[in-house]
Amino acid sequence: MNPTRLGPILANIALVTTTTPMVMADVDVEAGRQFWSFQPLAEHAIPVVDDKAWPRSNIDRFLLARLEARKLSPAPDATRETLLRRITLALTGMPPSIAEQDAFLADKSARAIESAIDTLLNSDAFAERWARHWLDIVRYADTSGGSGAHPMPDAWRFRDYVIDSFRQDKPLNELIREHIAGDLLPFSSYEQQIAQLTATGFLVLGPHNYGDQDKELLALDIVDEQIDTIGKAFLGMTIGCARCHDHKFDPVSTKDYYALTGIFLSTKSAADAGFAKWFTRPYPLSPAEESERASEKARVVTLKAEIADLKLRINMHSEKPDSASEAGAAESSPGNVVGQSSPERLQDELKKKEGIYKELQEKKEPARPSIMCVGEIDQPKDTQVRVHGLPRKMGETVPRGFLQVVTSPGMPAPKIDRGSGRLELANWIASDKNPLTARVLANRIWQHLFGQGIVRSPDNFGTTGNLPTHPELLDHLALLLIQNGWSTRKLVREIVLSRAWQMASEGGNPSGAKLDPENELLWRARKRRIDAESLRDSILMLSGSLNTERGGPSLPPDFKTEFDFEITSLKRSIYIPAFRNRPDEIFSTFDFANPNFVVGKRFESTLPTQALYLMNSPFIHEQSSKVAEKQLLEKSADAKGAVLRIYRHILGRTPKDDEMCLTLQFLRSADFSSEARAGLVRSLFSCVDFQYIH
Repeated sequence: MNPTRLGPILANIALVTTTTPMVMADVDVEAGRQFWSFQPLAEHAIPVVDDKAWPRSNIDRFLLARLEARKLSPAPDATRETLLRRITLALTGMPPSIAEQDAFLADKSARAIESAIDTLLNSDAFAERWARHWLDIVRYADTSGGSGAHPMPDAWRFRDYVIDSFRQDKPLNELIREHIAGDLLPFSSYEQQIAQLTATGFLVLGPHNYGDQDKELLALDIVDEQIDTIGKAFLGMTIGCARCHDHKFDPVSTKDYYALTGIFLSTKSAADAGFAKWFTRPYPLSPAEESERASEKARVVTLKAEIADLKLRINMHSEKPDSASEAGAAESSPGNVVGQSSPERLQDELKKKEGIYKELQEKKEPARPSIMCVGEIDQPKDTQVRVHGLPRKMGETVPRGFLQVVTSPGMPAPKIDRGSGRLELANWIASDKNPLTARVLANRIWQHLFGQGIVRSPDNFGTTGNLPTHPELLDHLALLLIQNGWSTRKLVREIVLSRAWQMASEGGNPSGAKLDPENELLWRARKRRIDAESLRDSILMLSGSLNTERGGPSLPPDFKTEFDFEITSLKRSIYIPAFRNRPDEIFSTFDFANPNFVVGKRFESTLPTQALYLMNSPFIHEQSSKVAEKQLLEKSADAKGAVLRIYRHILGRTPKDDEMCLTLQFLRSADFSSEARAGLVRSLFSCVDFQYIH
């Protein structure tokens, strides 16, 4: 163990084991503001580079300036075959079809790459792919936490809301606002109202153990998870560390923590009905339903008046003489209301109207879908510090507020005049002036495209996280994000069009491996493994089995537990149920994001179980057979053409000479049998070129 880490570790141990209150020094907020991530975003001068021809953008100039300073030259451009596959996988999570390859390779225009990128950016597949990145950091799942792992049948609405948001290219800061305070934002349409309510499901989707019998502790645990998630996902801060004591490393005090706690204790996010559960509310009425309901209410009022009038007229009839002559005279008398109808007709009319009135009174509201969301408690209030995090050991009361270290004259803390303070918190986090949010989000986008962030600890921009490899570039990207209206699409486009992103993963300065073995300066592209979803979706697409239906419930109506549930859906992986305790086999094997935590960067493993899965899984065998059945590998006079087609279909490239020779030898030895063809497909699924982005 690194000796420099022993001090903090021992200090934490002491805090846990001591029986006497510890007196902590006040957090030095002013000194904390000097740390790089808390500094305001700065517009840095674009570097001047020696090689004027190489850069295509300012991104390239920032990177090239660092390379030239180290006497490193960038790798050559990737081949068009490699580049198309890289672009398509990065933007959609699936490889290009042979038709897309042919169209791209045939387009020799200067805008061929740009046109291909724009087409992909505007596709539903892009929205689904990049929504999945977002779901990783908001710890989305279809079951709750704890040993029970209760099904959340309405969670899919939040997932579909996120996909729709990326389809619309909703500004990322607006997405954050809606996540935290969507129920408090104004809306201009019914659809917007539903979307904003659904967005707040973010706060109740966490891995909470609703079976906890200590409801006060449960409430604090729920709030703690909400604060921790918001801190890591949007601010790159480990705020939750301050629940029991001032943060050991970052300028976050316990008072800061409980200032935020007051906001979320003033928020209704759990319902207690003997057994705690997440908060839901029925769908609001649509304008058409509101109009129908208003008409029905008006009809009830009218009917009530008409019934009363009929009863009065009937009573007047009963008080008249029985003589026929008098009745006839009365009926013929001008202006006589009583005489306008016979008693029998009045009784019939009364009976009819009373029946309609009863039907309207007894009419039940149709069952309405539920939205997982939050609301405001009746009397929002500040809360007390819990000494050492103990729920019933109270300290001083702390006004609801925000992290002091991020407030400054340029970004003052908003005042909470009424309500929980969630709206003020949402606006504070999503502000253009917040130095953390834009940096964190820009870094996340960069990481998804390059395989490594400028800050390698994407969920921790604090003092224990990694320093940025290119701080000026990170600020440049963060400012670009803000200037382009917090658009994911525009920043992705800017990065993908850069020459740096389009480099080959091999070549360049031979000394690069010695001078920069970790490729921190980005002198070449990084080879990176495709994730579990891309692996599954790509295989389904290539076999022709992919169900392109979009959205809808993840769980069947009769779902009880995740442990005996068999996933049979062939929809894209983002629509497959995300279980907290038992992910699907392919997801657990290939490092799916753990939905119990904020996962800004997935763990990447290389294990024998992965190779065994690709060799033996029934799913792989079934899909390989379906690919083999396609008219790609049929026995024909043009055997080389068949091999060419299958390599392009699966790997997005032509086979090398030795690959062509060995593949032909294998197929001919088995007379192009179905077993041999399926075996070849499995081999291609298992090879490095399929599993990695080059």
